[in-house]
Amino acid sequence: MSGIGASYVLRLPFNMASGVYLYYNKTSLLQNIPAVQTDEADEEPAEEAAEDPVTPVEPIAVQAIDNESLNVDLRFAGAWPVITLDFAAGFTLPFEKTDSNEQKVILLIRRADLHTGISMLIGSSYTSSLLFQAGLIKLIFNPNEEDEEKVLAFKDVYILIEPRFVAKNVGFAFSLYNIPPEVSERLFYISNPLGVNVSIYTSNIQILGKPSQFGAHITLSVPESTIQITPDMLNLQVAPFGTMNIGGGKLDAAVMCNVLGITNFDTFIQNTRFSIGYKVQL
Repeated sequence: MSGIGASYVLRLPFNMASGVYLYYNKTSLLQNIPAVQTDEADEEPAEEAAEDPVTPVEPIAVQAIDNESLNVDLRFAGAWPVITLDFAAGFTLPFEKTDSNEQKVILLIRRADLHTGISMLIGSSYTSSLLFQAGLIKLIFNPNEEDEEKVLAFKDVYILIEPRFVAKNVGFAFSLYNIPPEVSERLFYISNPLGVNVSIYTSNIQILGKPSQFGAHITLSVPESTIQITPDMLNLQVAPFGTMNIGGGKLDAAVMCNVLGITNFDTFIQNTRFSIGYKVQL
């Protein structure tokens, strides 16, 4: 992805601010065109075909598809003793360089897609609080039926509702979420876009005279953003984690297990992931 843009932010009294954003995005997508197997291979005798090793078919061409768009956003944010708020909304204007007759034009805009989002924290991150995030990735006013587009798809709606409870020695959080699949694929604790997560942790542990945190995430999720959920779609993950201050840095470690996919030792290895990292503050 590449692009360029400009913004103007106005600071307001009472810890508020608003801004206007204008930016251009260009996303290049590579599309593989696979080779087509000839009819001669279908006529090959079964005995000879069984002796020949299977060779993967390589793509014979790679086609680049450029998606270009102009974006206009308005944003408002504020921070007060009880509430922290960040809201943004805008339009994405995809444009093309050729018309319906394949004639080159300077700029052609066929539609405008709405996107919006809000993030709100009620309370404090040091006490019991409620985190709420929601938004629309895109709302298409003029969907293309040939591309099976919809005005609004469930996968284009993201939401996170997370009440957090903090006591003296333990913290607890319950999360209900629906996030884009491309986001969940990059996360360690969450593998699917739709689900619920329960996390419990304690920070009242001293290791080498420094505070450390230990806890676990328990996540029940499904692989698709849909309201039609069946029992065979459910995915249960348990992920214990720990954070320790060692030396001049911080050590983070976690193990994530897909519980329902474990039947023996081999499937245990296949359904288990590890993450470890050490960050040094200079």
